Amino acid sequence: MSKKDDRNFHPIFTGQVFVFQMTPGKTALENNTYLPTISQIDSIMKFLQELKDNPNIIEKHNKAQNDYLKELIGPDPWDQLEKEEKKEESERGFVYLIECGGLHKIGITKKNPEKRLKAYTTANPFDKTLLFCKKILNYKEVEDKIKTKFQHKLKKGHEWFKFSEKDIRRILNYLEKRSSK
Repeated sequence: MSKKDDRNFHPIFTGQVFVFQMTPGKTALENNTYLPTISQIDSIMKFLQELKDNPNIIEKHNKAQNDYLKELIGPDPWDQLEKEEKKEESERGFVYLIECGGLHKIGITKKNPEKRLKAYTTANPFDKTLLFCKKILNYKEVEDKIKTKFQHKLKKGHEWFKFSEKDIRRILNYLEKRSSK
């Protein structure tokens, strides 16, 4: 590169990458650009050396820039919506009601309800009937409310209840309403 061409070659840091621009036959002033100062060149060389030593530096720079923008303009509403959806999904789980040997069990599970229910079959000699099993928002809270309301009907430890037909109808109505939310 000749001395004249060398004057027209310069880096521009866009915040993401360096752009090296050169327009043959034009000076930096004619090109509406500038030649970098020695300190700017040193800064660029230092950055390039850091980039060579640590390729993740661009990621760190972008994260810092995004954090700064979020601080200036607030969080992205789409990010907030995704967080709320993830939170809501984490608060969803299965609530089930089974009848077995004249007693009733209200329970919850986050994952596979059929697997959970099979455990009761192998551990219990009585036939069991699944009265309700649906995914519900705030499932732990729903289970706690039912257990608290009917704690006077506990028969075996803190797991099995003796519900009347009226109790079962009330519980099923409540669970149906909660499952549609």
